[in-house]
Amino acid sequence: MKRIHKTIKAPAQRPFHKGLTSKFKQTSVPFLWSRRGGISEPHKKGTLMVFFKVFRKFVENTIYASCFSWDNAEKTGYFKYLLARSNGKRVSSARRKYRDSFNLVKDITKNGLRAPLEAYVQDGHMFLYRGYRRFVILHVLGYDRVPILLHKSREIAYNMPFKFVPGARGSIKELAQKQFVKYGEKATDKYWVHGYIDLYDKLFSGIRKKRIKILELGLGRGASLLLWRQAFPKAIIYGLDRNRAWREMAGGMKRTRVFRGKQQNAEFLRRKVVPNGPYDIIIDDCGHLPAMQKASFDVLYHEALSQFGYYIVEDCHLNFGKSNVNLPVHMAVRLHEIYDGHAVASAQSHYNLSVIQKGIVPKKLPSKELLSKEDIENLRKYGGHL
Repeated sequence: MKRIHKTIKAPAQRPFHKGLTSKFKQTSVPFLWSRRGGISEPHKKGTLMVFFKVFRKFVENTIYASCFSWDNAEKTGYFKYLLARSNGKRVSSARRKYRDSFNLVKDITKNGLRAPLEAYVQDGHMFLYRGYRRFVILHVLGYDRVPILLHKSREIAYNMPFKFVPGARGSIKELAQKQFVKYGEKATDKYWVHGYIDLYDKLFSGIRKKRIKILELGLGRGASLLLWRQAFPKAIIYGLDRNRAWREMAGGMKRTRVFRGKQQNAEFLRRKVVPNGPYDIIIDDCGHLPAMQKASFDVLYHEALSQFGYYIVEDCHLNFGKSNVNLPVHMAVRLHEIYDGHAVASAQSHYNLSVIQKGIVPKKLPSKELLSKEDIENLRKYGGHL
């Protein structure tokens, strides 16, 4: 069979968490096929070798046969394999899986992959965890390379809680997915590496069409600036970075201004960044070092975040290592302010990400010396704090 010497892409990859899973790898299809007995878990090896044989024949017949008849489906080796897997008692289930496999072959032949294969590493060996059918289809079609998500352990692979779900029409997630399809690995990692976009859709759904200000610390190639400009059509987008790599994707964009400096420089933040606020959304995706994150937070949360604005710190994983600073805990210390004075509206903690929303900014009352006894009694009566 003549091989197709190109890599088949999976534009709609499901997101996954940094720290749990590596970035996807491009792996040789012929190499995997030559070692197919060794890429399955030991207790599955016998069953899967039968599967590889019967399913390969099924795929070849589906793609290359001059005619395909459903009348002969139950006589094929693949259908008998499916029936045997259900102990011979669930013919309807075998028929449903057979038809699903038929549709999968046709879809990949026409459109390519919708998601990468998945594997995990254990004791130095790679075991294919999800995507056996797609793997055989790609082999029969003659593809040379395929993307694989390589989980760091079996436990992680089996306990990842979500599958890829397309973004709703007009959502930030849909915009991020389109960006990934267009730019690949250059697209914002908030979608295809970290999986933050679902949360952002929930947080920002009510303010996306308002005239707000957004500030992001750490811009990379500018992919996130591009995403925010598309997701918030009336917003003014600000960024901060010490480099100018953001111009690659966001150079010359309207409604965008970038400050050049370091996030941990408090004097710079107060001189350049704070005066352009207040900002309704501040996202820290900059240095990721806890001390740097805290330095920015201590200035910008108090001096540059608007009332009911969101302050988001991404990539918090280093805070739980050997660092003496723990910003998620530092933010959580303010939880009492949700009830005591309402200075905090809400706070959330997720894997690798923390969010705090500023609440009601308390008004300063005159000092006791400037108040009469009658003023003091009225303040006490109506709940004022002295």
